[in-house]
This record gives sequence, C-alpha cells and structure tokens, in this order.
Amino acid sequence: MEAVEQPSGLDVLRTTTRPPLPVDGEPRWVCVEEGDVVIATELRHTRAMAGLLEAVLGFAVRSALRPGSDYVMLDLRVSYVRPASPATGEVYARGWIRESCQQVQFAEADVCDAAGGVLATASTTCLVVSPEERTR
Repeated sequence: MEAVEQPSGLDVLRTTTRPPLPVDGEPRWVCVEEGDVVIATELRHTRAMAGLLEAVLGFAVRSALRPGSDYVMLDLRVSYVRPASPATGEVYARGWIRESCQQVQFAEADVCDAAGGVLATASTTCLVVSPEERTR
C-alpha cells in the first residue's frame, strides 16, 4: 500500500481560510508562521478570552508539528488583566512557542486591544505525539 503524504501543521493552518474559533465576529489570520500565530477578532465579553487563548496556543503548537504529528494540551494557565466588552473593538491574539523539545512544546499567548494594551495572558505545556506513536 502506498503511503499518503500528509501536510505539516503549518501547511494545514496556511490553507485554512478563516481560523476556526468559538468567538463572535469574523476572525482572520494576521500572521501564520512556524511557532508564531496572530489572529484578529472581536470579543463581546471577557468569558470568551479563555477559548480564544486556548485556540491560539493550539495553533502556535500545531504550526510547528511535522506531518502526521499531533499534540495533547497538558495544562492551560490563564491570567486576566483587563475586561473585554463590545466597546473594546478588535483584539489581537498572539500565540508563540517559548521553548521546544522533541516531545514537549511550551507555548505562551496574549490578547491585546488595538492600542496594544494586554487584556489577558496564557501559557500551556503540550505533549507532542509522533506519527509512530499515534499508530500504536
């Protein structure tokens, strides 16, 4: 049987036209690079920030995965700095890999308003699952 070539995590994100996010408004990619992802969207309330942070952390980790690999988020730490409301307008969520080992990714993220003020920060530790481990 012939092996099917799978895309890398970065390739998957770059071919997705709109970030799949659980937020109101129309989220859009601002930056999609390996280990660094930025999304612009609107938030109606502070409660939506945790979901946005979790998503952008996952996108950052996924952007660095080799073809066929996956990840498991082991923890998620969120710190709220300021509330969000409809008056906040567009916000920017950035996720990046702080440190990477063969099987572990440490990622951080923040959500900022249009003026650059931080609304919330987050960090995670993810276990990277190789294609070989996924088939066990």
